[in-house]
Amino acid sequence: MLRSQDVLVACKLHVLGKEGWTFVTLADSIGVSTGETHNAIARCKRAGLVSSSKDGLAVARRSLLDLIVSAVPRIFYVERGRLALGIPTAQHAGPLRERFRPEPGTTVVWAYEKEKLAECVRGETIEPLYPSVPEIVRSDRDPRLYELLALIDVVRVGDGNDRKKAKEILTKKILGKTDEGEDT
Repeated sequence: MLRSQDVLVACKLHVLGKEGWTFVTLADSIGVSTGETHNAIARCKRAGLVSSSKDGLAVARRSLLDLIVSAVPRIFYVERGRLALGIPTAQHAGPLRERFRPEPGTTVVWAYEKEKLAECVRGETIEPLYPSVPEIVRSDRDPRLYELLALIDVVRVGDGNDRKKAKEILTKKILGKTDEGEDT
């Protein structure tokens, strides 16, 4: 059975591409223990999200995309919570604001009240895919992963039009193609 940290690990591996990593550096970069990172990769292999190749692990990009757009919103569904200080996500995330132009109103955030950060705003909280997500994306620590996780949140909380647009962007980011099969 896949867990939310498995999706996070697969997304981070996708973002890393051919960059070198070890279990220790991967675990540190996503805020998961080394042992749990190893277990997550084993579950991802069994689920067909990653496979071993001569160059190391390869992400099954189509399987990852299918999981994100079809299963993640149902398995890791969102219940909106209280208003709190946090890091903007979904359509409100910094890297996505220009693409989605969210209507004025309540911003969707991952609660983050550990310290004052310039990027934190008051908004309606949602649970991140994994508890370490706000910490690992704060202060531009990993902007590519932040964008990917925020897109996943658009699929989880957005309206029909925003979900459709997020799926198109995810298709380009993960497969490098549009839905029609054209290379981007």
